[in-house]
Amino acid sequence: MGLGEVLFHQGKTDEALGIVRRVAAFEPPSRYKQYSRGLLFRCLSYVAPDAARAYLRETDISLPTDGAVNAYGQWFNLMNVVEGLYVLGDRDAVATLMPLTEMFAASEITVLYTAASPRAAAGIAAACAGAWDAAQAHFSEALVLCDSIPVVLHQGATHEWYGDMLMMRNAGDDRARAATLYAEAAENYAQIGLVLYASRLAEKRARLPFV
Repeated sequence: MGLGEVLFHQGKTDEALGIVRRVAAFEPPSRYKQYSRGLLFRCLSYVAPDAARAYLRETDISLPTDGAVNAYGQWFNLMNVVEGLYVLGDRDAVATLMPLTEMFAASEITVLYTAASPRAAAGIAAACAGAWDAAQAHFSEALVLCDSIPVVLHQGATHEWYGDMLMMRNAGDDRARAATLYAEAAENYAQIGLVLYASRLAEKRARLPFV
């Protein structure tokens, strides 16, 4: 699993998918809640959108439940499903996950081996729901955590998603601030070799005349 995640971050998507598919096919039920399924959905969302949507419809991906003792793998699944849905452009579906991302953000878990942090996921879910104050608060906290811990892996996605949130809100100097955040995200991606994320961000910035 770890190797698949690393290869995915490096942009070696075919190799990554091969590993993650094998794990997802054979991972037994356990306290990890078959979190390879969430990872496979996220990987597919970047390279095979139709396959990702079909996989999500046809596969039981275990997510956290409010009021329950949730397993480690369920939180991983939540992070992966939020990112996958967001990449697919399904903002309404991301917004429906806001209660779970809020619950996660309120927990003591601040770091996961995913590109985005729990608080950044809460921020993008809030943004998709149009809850701008909550989104702003989550991203501000996420940036503080990235700098204070520090978590280099989380920095790029946190800056990029914060920029996306500002572009969605589009108030005052939001667009100029988004341009700065995108530049900082691009620098992070280049620094640590997140090739897939870097290429997608470059395409996004090329479509924005002010960046």
